[in-house]
Amino acid sequence: PAHPLATITHLWIFWIRYVGHENRAIHAAHTTLGPVVRLSPSEISVNFVDGGIRKVYGAGFGKHDWYGVFANYGCA
Repeated sequence: PAHPLATITHLWIFWIRYVGHENRAIHAAHTTLGPVVRLSPSEISVNFVDGGIRKVYGAGFGKHDWYGVFANYGCA
């Protein structure tokens, strides 16, 4: 996990987003922990294209309607 609380609560990532440090914190987590990082009990960040981003965002995994904006890129 990106933070010790990430496995049990969303509060850590909510706070990071609130203070505007999301990109910095997630990049640091990927640098330290690798290409797949847990951000909260129900959220991950994937940082590799083949077998990662395409599989998660292009396959049958459930995702919010907002991800429809990526349809032009063949990912939604």
